[in-house]
Amino acid sequence: MKRWFRKIKDKFSIHLITSFKKEKKEKKVKHLTKREKALKYTAIILFPTLAVTSGVILGFKEYNKDKGNITNQVEVSTNGIKRKIFLVSKDNYTVPLTINMKQRTTLQQEILDVFDLLKTSSKANSSFVNGFINDQTKVISFNLENKVLELNLSKEFLDSKCNNVNAIEALTLTFLQFEEIDEIKLYVDGEILKSYNDIPLPSSLDYDFGINQEILNIKEMRGKEKVVIFGKRTYDTDNEYLIPVSVFVDSKDSFNLTFVNAINKKFSSSSNLKKVSLYEGLSSSQDQTNEYVFSVNSKALSDEDYVKKELFDLVNMSLEFMNKEEMVSFTLEGESIQVDGVYELENYSVSNIIINEVEL
Repeated sequence: MKRWFRKIKDKFSIHLITSFKKEKKEKKVKHLTKREKALKYTAIILFPTLAVTSGVILGFKEYNKDKGNITNQVEVSTNGIKRKIFLVSKDNYTVPLTINMKQRTTLQQEILDVFDLLKTSSKANSSFVNGFINDQTKVISFNLENKVLELNLSKEFLDSKCNNVNAIEALTLTFLQFEEIDEIKLYVDGEILKSYNDIPLPSSLDYDFGINQEILNIKEMRGKEKVVIFGKRTYDTDNEYLIPVSVFVDSKDSFNLTFVNAINKKFSSSSNLKKVSLYEGLSSSQDQTNEYVFSVNSKALSDEDYVKKELFDLVNMSLEFMNKEEMVSFTLEGESIQVDGVYELENYSVSNIIINEVEL
């Protein structure tokens, strides 16, 4: 099986990553509402973290006071938790990575650890994918309320290594991986950041901001639907990544038809992205009355009875990047077919998918 996917028996240890050129909801099969999920995680984490907002802000001030100019203090543990972060490749892709982190007692501490991994001295760096935030950048304060993270950074952020849209994409998507965060308001020295390197920014950042979106001609976007699919980027024999890409295609009568239309679109020759062979398991003809039920062919099967879990993961990841809460299912010759290794759907979560895993 392809190395960018790794099966894990422990259902709580699965995660994933992705990326493309210029451009949270945890999906529970029981279709929990945002309110239900918020209540669940508030009981577990948010109450001790957010009981007093001023305490959270003070905590970050004390963090920076103690830390000074020391950077990259994230602690690594082989018995930690899996978390997805997004870094930037040397050819300007926003790339998701799965890393292993020390389990922290508070959400505040974990957010700070993740922030350090986005810096230029990140322990997650490789020859092809690197952190993008200036090492001297500090978190002045943050406030998390109603699943909106207000992140106030020092002015050094504007001197970051990556000065294009990928920096905003990577920062936004990294924090959206936290189940407790649905959108981000970004500040620099207390002033909301309205633009970055002459790129206008919305007041709130979320999945709608996009990822690896290449716009060659604005006219080509008119009347089109944006769909996030995955491409494969190979740098050398040891460095191959799955990368999420925003493409624009004609909208069809149902999501599954539009999605199949998107995966059949060719990447530009300059992108160096290749098609992911897993998509060959999706049939070109789909039932438009069941838009999140995909018809598959024999290439989708791990054996005669089950669909490959990697295909299930890949399509569900696209839904997350498109800010859709639905979960896909499959049919073969008109009959429902189960996914290999996914027997209790209520325990399945996109956040648990491992993709582009990096050992720190």
